[in-house]
Amino acid sequence: MSDNAPAPQAEEKDPTDGSADAIAVVAVMTIVIGTLCFWLAGMPS
Repeated sequence: MSDNAPAPQAEEKDPTDGSADAIAVVAVMTIVIGTLCFWLAGMPS
């Protein structure tokens, strides 16, 4: 039982992954909200 266990590799993420995830979330939310607005605008009032 050694205390010198290697650190998990998941912590050494590429810092650009976070910005790519943020851009993807914004894109998905824009598509969802845009689709919802388009759908609701087409409904009779």
